[in-house]
Amino acid sequence: MSRSKKSEPISLFAFQDAITSVCGVIVLITLLLALALARRAMTDEREYANARTVEELSAKIEAARQKIEAASIPNPSDKLLEEAVGLTRPEVEARFKNARSGLNDAEEEKERLERENAELEKLSDETDKIQKENDELERQIRKAREEAEEKSEIAGEQSNRGVFYEFPPSGSEAPWFVDISGERVVATSRKEEKRFVGSRDFLAWAKTRPRDREYFVLIARPSGVDAFVDVRVELVNASYQIGVDLIGEARELEFVSDEERSDE
Repeated sequence: MSRSKKSEPISLFAFQDAITSVCGVIVLITLLLALALARRAMTDEREYANARTVEELSAKIEAARQKIEAASIPNPSDKLLEEAVGLTRPEVEARFKNARSGLNDAEEEKERLERENAELEKLSDETDKIQKENDELERQIRKAREEAEEKSEIAGEQSNRGVFYEFPPSGSEAPWFVDISGERVVATSRKEEKRFVGSRDFLAWAKTRPRDREYFVLIARPSGVDAFVDVRVELVNASYQIGVDLIGEARELEFVSDEERSDE
């Protein structure tokens, strides 16, 4: 009796990869935005502080110039100079020299602050560039999310379909297909089906099977993930050959032998 050919098994690994990629991109964009905001805040604060410092230095420079001009007015004699300002000529010259030195230092500090402001402006341009890159990343995230939603819809439409598993030709190693859920463990071979109440019960039976002629294909449903992990570890430690597949909770399993496919 022939059977109609049904759809091939569908894996959800592509959907999981898409979700993982979206999460990674979201974490990256969050870190970049935090860095950009921190840099912008620091830049604005330093620009404001430097602007005030420049204004204060400019006022001091102007006051020093006025004092220098007043002190450098020629006097008819040292005596008249001393009577006018209460200082001797050497004292006036010393103060003039100190004022000139302070003026030079202030001008150098002003130039340094102007250079620092230029660097801050450059940093601001780099921040704008980072913002543009962030906008592009957000666009890519939206696109990846839309693609993931489309794949999710396709996976939802296919979640209720059956899954075919094919037995290999006679004479080769015989597989046991092990359906693992939260309620039971069902092992199916070419000739028989065995049901177990839990993973411990299944493992006690599985370790009695010959390693050189049989192997296990573990089919895990979402409700049986914990049991699947225990079974996989125990069988690997016992040196059994295993295969792994993940399916939806409600999907049905159908097993086809090589002879049945030949009839089709």
